[in-house]
Amino acid sequence: MRFTIKLKLALAFAVIILMVAGMATLAISNLASLNTAVGNMVTGPITDINNIRALANAYSDAVRAEKNAVLSNDAAEIAGYVKRVTKDDEDTRADIAKLKGSTNADVVKEAIKIGAVYDEVWPLRKQILEYATLNTTEGNAKGADLSMHGVKAFNNQIFDEMDKMVGLIDANLHQTDESTNQLYTTSRTVLLSFIGGVTLFSIGIALWMSLTISRGLKRGIELAEAVAIGDLSKQVQHKANDEIKDLIAAMERMTANLSATAAIATEIAEGNLMVAPKPLSDKDTLGQALERMVERLRAVVKDAIAASDNVSSGSQQLSSASEQIAQGASEQAASAEEASSSMEEMASNIKQNADNASQTEKIARQSAKDAEISGDAVSRAVKAMST
Repeated sequence: MRFTIKLKLALAFAVIILMVAGMATLAISNLASLNTAVGNMVTGPITDINNIRALANAYSDAVRAEKNAVLSNDAAEIAGYVKRVTKDDEDTRADIAKLKGSTNADVVKEAIKIGAVYDEVWPLRKQILEYATLNTTEGNAKGADLSMHGVKAFNNQIFDEMDKMVGLIDANLHQTDESTNQLYTTSRTVLLSFIGGVTLFSIGIALWMSLTISRGLKRGIELAEAVAIGDLSKQVQHKANDEIKDLIAAMERMTANLSATAAIATEIAEGNLMVAPKPLSDKDTLGQALERMVERLRAVVKDAIAASDNVSSGSQQLSSASEQIAQGASEQAASAEEASSSMEEMASNIKQNADNASQTEKIARQSAKDAEISGDAVSRAVKAMST
C-alpha cells in the first residue's frame, strides 16, 4: 500500500479529530447528564421543597387562624378568620395534590398519608370554627378545648410527615449531589486523559512526520549535492513509499540520464562519432545540444576527410611534379657538370689568353718603348738633318 505523506497527515488528523470528537461527545454527554440532574433537582426535590414550604405555611396559617377565631370575641374578626381558614384549606389541599404528583415515590407516599390525616382533621376544624362562630362562652370553651387537645395529635402528625418528607428530599438531594460529584470527577479524569492522549499523540505524530520528512529530504539533498559536483555514482535508499521516494526516484532517473549523456560524451571525446544521442523530450536542452554537436562534428570530420583527400591528391600531383623536377634537376646537374667542365676549360683558355695578352702587352710596351726610342732617334736625326 502506498503510504504517502498526504495519507499520513490525513490519518493523523483523522485520529486526532476522532479523539477530539470522542472527548467532545463525552463532555456533551456528561454535561447533558449534569443538566438532567439539575433539571431533575429543579422539577423534583426543589419543587417538592417549595410545595412542602407552601403546605406548611398554609397549614400553619390555618391553625393560627383557627385559634385566633376561638380566642376572639369580635364577630367580624371571627368571620375573617373563618374565611382565612377556608382559603388555607383550599391551598393546603392544592399543595397536597402537588406533592402527590411528585417524581419521588417516597414523597408521594408521605403526601398520601398527610392527605389522609388532613381529611380526618378537617371535620374537627370545621367544628371548631362553628364553635367560634357561635361566639359564646361555652362554644369558645369547647372550641378552645377541641383546638388544644382534639386536633393537636393530627397537627403534630401532619408536621412530622412534612419533616419526614423534607428529610427524604434532603437525602435525595445529597445522593444527587454525590452522583453529580462522581460524574464530574469521572468526566474530569476522562477528559484530562483524552487531552493528555491527544497531546502525546499529536507530539508523537509531529515528531515522526518531521523526522521522516527531514531524513528523506536530507537524502535527496545529498544526492543533489553529489550531482552538483559531478558525482553521478551517488545512490541513496528511502524505504517509505511516499512523495519523498518519488522525489529521490526522479533524481535517480536524472542521475541515470546524466550518466548516459556523460557516457555518450566520453565516446565522442574518444573519437567515436557513430553514437546517436537522443533527446529525452522536447525540453531536453542538453540532449538536443549534444545531438547538434555530434552532427556538426560529423560534418567537420566529413569536410576534413574531403580536404585530406584533396591534399592527398595534390600531394600525389606534387610528388609527380617533384619527380619531374628531380629528373630535370639531374639533367641540369649533368649539364651543369658539363658546363662546369667547359667553363674550366674556358677558364684555362682565358687564363692562357690572359697570359698571352700579358706577354703581348709586355712585347707591345717594349715595342712602344723601342718605337719611342726610335722616334727620338729619328727626331734627333731629322733635327740633325735640318741643321
